[in-house]
Amino acid sequence: MKYNPFIRFIPVLFFSVISLSLLSCQQVPEQKKNYLIGVINPNQGTQDINRGFTEGLAESGYIKGQNTTFITSVSSFELDQVIQDMVARNADLIFTVTTPVTRKAKEATRQKNIPVVYAMQDPVASGLIKSLAQPNGNLTGVQIRGSVPKTVEWMLSVSPEINHLFVPIKYDTKAAEQSLEDLQKTVSFLGIKVTLAEVNDQSELDTALARIPEDADGMLMLHSIFIHSNVDKLIHAAIEKKLLIGSAAAQSDLGVTITYGMIPENTGRQASRLASLILSGMSPSDIPSEVADFFLGINLKTAAASGVEIPATVLQQADIISTATLSESPLLKGDLLRPGQHLDLVGAYKRNMREADDRCIERSDVFLDTYQGGPFDGFLVDLLFKRDSVCNTQGSYTAREFYHIITNSNGDCIYEESDLQEAWDTTLVPNADYVVKVTAIDAAGNASTASMVVATAN
Repeated sequence: MKYNPFIRFIPVLFFSVISLSLLSCQQVPEQKKNYLIGVINPNQGTQDINRGFTEGLAESGYIKGQNTTFITSVSSFELDQVIQDMVARNADLIFTVTTPVTRKAKEATRQKNIPVVYAMQDPVASGLIKSLAQPNGNLTGVQIRGSVPKTVEWMLSVSPEINHLFVPIKYDTKAAEQSLEDLQKTVSFLGIKVTLAEVNDQSELDTALARIPEDADGMLMLHSIFIHSNVDKLIHAAIEKKLLIGSAAAQSDLGVTITYGMIPENTGRQASRLASLILSGMSPSDIPSEVADFFLGINLKTAAASGVEIPATVLQQADIISTATLSESPLLKGDLLRPGQHLDLVGAYKRNMREADDRCIERSDVFLDTYQGGPFDGFLVDLLFKRDSVCNTQGSYTAREFYHIITNSNGDCIYEESDLQEAWDTTLVPNADYVVKVTAIDAAGNASTASMVVATAN
């Protein structure tokens, strides 16, 4: 079976995809001619927050290049000047990521009372708002603090014998101090020893990783920009020392074995909803701040390389499961999965390799990001490719090809014209419910047939 590096298995009802596509074209409130919105995020590890924020606003009718202009800064240099420029241009709203940026924006916007929507560690503990329920002033947003205690709990669920955590840290943001405070409270209750290694540059980090205590049985990444930017180096050390590595940020896709934290794009969308309320006329002081949604992620490749076995009970509770192995026997059992889980299957690229058993495929909808990625050698799946141009205004739709049913005859991961002969362009048929039946036959003569109901909406 052959997998594209970005094939996603998402076990949700087919019809939910259609409804989501239509809901994105929601009624747009009456707006002024053009909005000016500032976006400031110097944290290179969370740039997807920006994308989630702008895409979320677009779905609410604030569309870049049409009725909205974005001024975006992703540099940590000259932040004061960047903010002052946004204030001088009378921005309608400024979106800030990280505590230092939010603090500077609050001061700079005080006189003109320009709304600020933030995504930051802890606005209350940082003294920027009075409370999440009543932020007061011109600030509201999303708090991302709170994932550290649960991260430790998940690590213990995988390896109950953990009693000594190695924790590298650089105090480059207030978030680093606050997450360490959360960790110390958690381990004091659980009776876990912590070896804290303060590092300020690459040389100090290399030295600290070379001196990980022999009796350490886990490594934890806290909220530090420097630590997160060196995730590959920490994963390599964890594998070498056979340690379970965990992170209080959603980094399973980067290779961390156990992660529990916010997904940047989702948090950006969460913040965009608050921004949309402000742009429609509400005062930030009347909009309670929110806490980011946290997700459990598991990376089976790093787990296997570290000698860590993930219990089935933990796998069943994961929101995201990532694999990138050369396994010749299934690591994932479809009967153990629960509805709504998201699987990223990356590793298998030869006929004798497979990371998921047949039941994983049978129970899932399969989505490809590109036409170029190859589907599956002689194995029938309900292969759905979703292409949807975001509508600009209510009732304004571009022609959309919602779904194609595609098979690949020779399994070479390259689509030839013959491979697409059975592709179904749903824009050519009336909107209705259709029963689609597909039969796949591989080179050895093995055949499989399946049918599904497809609802078209153009």
